[in-house]
Amino acid sequence: MDKTIVKKFKEGDKNAALAVLHKYEPLINKYCLKTNLKGFDKNDLRQEANLSVLKALNAIDLNKDSITYDAYIMNTIRNTFNLLIRNHHKANLESSLNINVVGDYDIIDLLEDDINLEELLISNSIHSTLKEALSTLSSEELEVLYLIFCKFKGKLRPYCLEKEITRYEGKKNLDLILSKLRKFFI
Repeated sequence: MDKTIVKKFKEGDKNAALAVLHKYEPLINKYCLKTNLKGFDKNDLRQEANLSVLKALNAIDLNKDSITYDAYIMNTIRNTFNLLIRNHHKANLESSLNINVVGDYDIIDLLEDDINLEELLISNSIHSTLKEALSTLSSEELEVLYLIFCKFKGKLRPYCLEKEITRYEGKKNLDLILSKLRKFFI
């Protein structure tokens, strides 16, 4: 490539730009055929290479020998494809949680959950142990627990009045039942 074409390009001559792009079209096509990137077809790769050639022409120093112009443009094309490959590889390795997946939903919306898995497992374990412990109690003992904790909201006095027993006897009954249940949790 000679200095006059570069001068014409810098002056704004479109024909000079087309001549340069036409000269390097076989090299660009060679790199396009060798490069396969997801989301890029061959025309996209050609456009990227053409843009880099035009940017390189703007950056060329006219005071240097014309021999370096060809090498500079060829290195620019090679570096452009290497950069595209490198950036595409980085994009595959890292991803944002704000990418739209389905409609208006982002990945982060699908990941967020109010349920804490550890707490859920612990509560399920406690629930199954409690169920097993309650199954060992007699119907009278279950009635005592129901009356005290459900009907009278944990108060012993109304239970004792309803059953017409002393508070001492009511407390003793409750303590015996709770000691049976404690054996399952200790």
